[in-house]
Amino acid sequence: MEIITGYKGEPHVKSAQDRAAHQAIVGEGSYILEVGNNLSAEVVSANEIRIHDGVLSQQGCFGAIETGTYDTLAIANGSQGMQRKDLIVCRYTKVGKVESQELVVIQGTPSASNPAVPASNTGTIASGDSPVDFPLYVVNISGISVAGVDRLAEIRGLAGKFDDIEERLDGVDASISAIQTAMGAVKMKAVIRQDVTLPTGGGSTSQTVVSFENYLPSNAQLVGVDVTMGDFHFPYVRDGRPATWVSKKWEKSIRIDNTTSAWPADQYIMYATLFYTEVTP
Repeated sequence: MEIITGYKGEPHVKSAQDRAAHQAIVGEGSYILEVGNNLSAEVVSANEIRIHDGVLSQQGCFGAIETGTYDTLAIANGSQGMQRKDLIVCRYTKVGKVESQELVVIQGTPSASNPAVPASNTGTIASGDSPVDFPLYVVNISGISVAGVDRLAEIRGLAGKFDDIEERLDGVDASISAIQTAMGAVKMKAVIRQDVTLPTGGGSTSQTVVSFENYLPSNAQLVGVDVTMGDFHFPYVRDGRPATWVSKKWEKSIRIDNTTSAWPADQYIMYATLFYTEVTP
């Protein structure tokens, strides 16, 4: 462990540590931050584009154009009857120990139609890659004119995100309040347990259907059932196969099915524990 935000008596904070902290706050990718003019692009002429003040985070590496100023980028001449796409990027470079960021125009290839956006340098700054480009804008050139500029980079504003979170929390509070109001009108009911003995139809190979509601008060609402027969708990599996009798738990009735062979009624007595609440008329 090494302290970053603290005095050590000598220079010790590394740019990689600073970038990692920025990524934790802003995000691991590359973004234009919602500050100043957001690095907005202005077409001045067919050969000049201005990028106005703002701040960006390129994989945690902050770069900025000072407030109230702009960078000027030169655009190569277009050709009559041809189209072209140029790419404006923020290029991170590391030479030895010296790191830098600058705006660069990557010139595309002219085409009669559907020109392609030129490739840029990809990579991970934290892994030591250099150069690494952060695409900001595509410049659309038609003939000898700049037809428009399309922003590629996401503008990320933390202040706006906090406002959005606050609005969402307000909505959650309203929902919770509505739920609490609704719950206030509901009277909590106690769950009552009742143990009963059920007829099994022992000695018979037919089915016996037992309705649990027959064992409960008329104002009862069944909420749970636990059934056993002899030493076995339902549903029972014997030798890896379902037994000849089956039960449907948590329902209003149970089907006792003994289609293979009968069992002695005195040996297989069925018990049920019923759980219910009383419903107020």
